[in-house]
Amino acid sequence: MRASLCGKVVMVTGAGGVIGRELCRQVLLQQPQALILLDIAVHRLVKLEQELMVFSGHKGLRVPVMALVGTVQNRAHLQEIIMRFGVQTIFHSAIHSDERMVERNVVEGLRNNVLGTEVCARAARAAEVETLVLVSTDGAARPINVMQASMRLAELVCETLAAERQPTRFSVVRLSRSPGPAAGGGAFDTDECRHDPLLPVAAQRVIHAGATAPADPPRAHDIGECEVALDWPQLRELLDCLKIACRKFDFAAIQAILEEAPIGYRPVRESVDLLHGARRDDSVDRPDTVSPAPAPADKVVALHPKQNLGSDPSADLGV
Repeated sequence: MRASLCGKVVMVTGAGGVIGRELCRQVLLQQPQALILLDIAVHRLVKLEQELMVFSGHKGLRVPVMALVGTVQNRAHLQEIIMRFGVQTIFHSAIHSDERMVERNVVEGLRNNVLGTEVCARAARAAEVETLVLVSTDGAARPINVMQASMRLAELVCETLAAERQPTRFSVVRLSRSPGPAAGGGAFDTDECRHDPLLPVAAQRVIHAGATAPADPPRAHDIGECEVALDWPQLRELLDCLKIACRKFDFAAIQAILEEAPIGYRPVRESVDLLHGARRDDSVDRPDTVSPAPAPADKVVALHPKQNLGSDPSADLGV
């Protein structure tokens, strides 16, 4: 792992999160040329910067650390950071991974997890960053709620861009939200798990994925089986439809897009009710209550006219 990061400029997005903080510690141990911390929460950045100063002092490390406030949804700012500091490796952990919170904040969850990943991946490719590693969740293998579906779409972004044979190598690591060695990690969102002894193991696994990222698109060994392969124009059209639906807060259209996207999305009833603003019914909160299987991939290209989401599929959200 040290050979892959030693002497290089590394950036961690979502650095103030639980897995992001541990990633920063593990990256510092590899003695990079510089470490860039990117997070939208100022208080978390300040706390992390202080923690890393103490950590570096104890370990005798002299790695420059730069804490930057920003969001992965701001393409111009992200591109400026990558170009200015000459970023060579990106660990993308700026993910909203609390499932219930994303269910209640669908638009922001999709904007951050899906569209933010797209912005980060395209900025990395444009700047010819060597490696980008997406930190995903094991729930993306069989998504049953919006958060898991958003992460499967984020994986699909990296997978599709990797197929373009660009200089940037993409890798995806799924971490489990269930503690245990077999799961490869812990639950990385809650305060009580901030000192989980498995966190260093999970962070090392993410770094190892970056070190061994293949030139070929990430497939089964990284992110599981891909339901349907999309080329970039097809995926771009899907994302444009999602942007328009999010901008209009059209939750019915968002639900239709997620169900018709080739990601194997089978929502439990509670997720659908929350997406449409319905009152929660605990009696139907069962994993075996699912919607029909998603539509074939050839219907993805029909989402725009079918859902009547607008006449400008290239309209941006200003991210």
